Amino acid sequence: MPSGTGSAELSFTRASAERSSVWVARADGSHERRVARNAFAGALSPSGRWIAYLRSAKSDRAAPLLYVARVRGDRAEQVARARWFVWSPKGNRLAYTDGKALGVFDVGTRKQRMLVRTGDIRGISFAPSGDALAYARDSGRTGTDYRPDIFSVRIANGRISRLTGDGHSGEPVWGPTSIAYRHYVRTTWPQVGGTWLMWRDGSGKHPFARGDQNRRHAHYGLMPVEFSRDGKRLLACTVAEFGCSPVTFFVATKQRHAFSVGEFPRHTHGLLAPEDMSGDGRSLLVWIGSVDGAAADDIYAVPFAGGKARLVAHNADWAGWRD
Repeated sequence: MPSGTGSAELSFTRASAERSSVWVARADGSHERRVARNAFAGALSPSGRWIAYLRSAKSDRAAPLLYVARVRGDRAEQVARARWFVWSPKGNRLAYTDGKALGVFDVGTRKQRMLVRTGDIRGISFAPSGDALAYARDSGRTGTDYRPDIFSVRIANGRISRLTGDGHSGEPVWGPTSIAYRHYVRTTWPQVGGTWLMWRDGSGKHPFARGDQNRRHAHYGLMPVEFSRDGKRLLACTVAEFGCSPVTFFVATKQRHAFSVGEFPRHTHGLLAPEDMSGDGRSLLVWIGSVDGAAADDIYAVPFAGGKARLVAHNADWAGWRD
C-alpha cells in the first residue's frame, strides 16, 4: 500500500444523480477531493502528478474520450477515444485502445503514435521495463465465438511479435518474470478458462491455476489481474456473470486465498471484484456492491491473503492506488 503522504495516492469514481465524477485522496481514503466532473475510470500516474480518465461520448456506439490532466490545477487534455488505457511503469506514457487500434501517448512531449491498427483488441499490459506492450486480439470471427491470441509490440519501433497461436489465449498481464494470461477451454459464450503462464517471448506456456468452472453457478474460470512488483504474488479473480471475486496467489507455492462477501463488514450480500493491488503486493483494493442497488458500492483495502478489511471510499468504484 502507498505510504499515505499528503499527495494523491488513491483515485476512484463516484456517481450521483446519474452523473459520475473522478476523485482523489490519500491512500487511506482521507482528504478526498473531486478532480473531474462528468468523468469516470480515473487512474493516477505512478508519480501521482497526473491523472487519466474517461468521459462518455455523445453517441452510445462511440468509444469514450480519454483525457489527461495534472492532479492539481491543470486543464485536461483530450487524447483519443479509448475503452481501456494503462500507465507505463514510469508514468511517462499512457497506452490506450478503442478496441480497433492501439496507441501510446507521451505525457512529456504531448505526442501520440499508433502502434497497432488491427482489431479486435481487448486488453493491454505494459512490460515492467516499459519498452513493450502485450495485448490480445480476436480472430475477427462473428457470433459468440471468441478466438483471441496474444501479441507484443515494441514501443520504439512498433515491431509486433505473436506470442500465442491457438486462438484460445487472452487477457495478458505482464509481470517481471513471466506473462500471465487466460487460456480458454471454451470460446463460445459463456467463455470458460483458467490462468496460464509464459515467458516474455511466448515460450514455456503452462497451466498455473484452473479456477472454478461451474457454469451452473455462472462461474467461468480464473482470470489474471495483476502481478506484484517483484512477481512473487498474483492477483486474479473468478469470472462470473456478475462480478469477479478476487483470488490471490503466492506464485512459487500456488497458495491461494479466495475472498468472500463475509470478510467485509457492513455487507451481508453483494458482489466482489478486484480493483487494484499495491506494488509490494501486500494489500488489495476490492469493490463490493450489487447490480440492482441492494448493496452500496464501496471500496475496501484488505490484506493480500485475507484479514481485516477497511473502508476507504463509500459510494465508489473504478478505484486504484498510484504505484
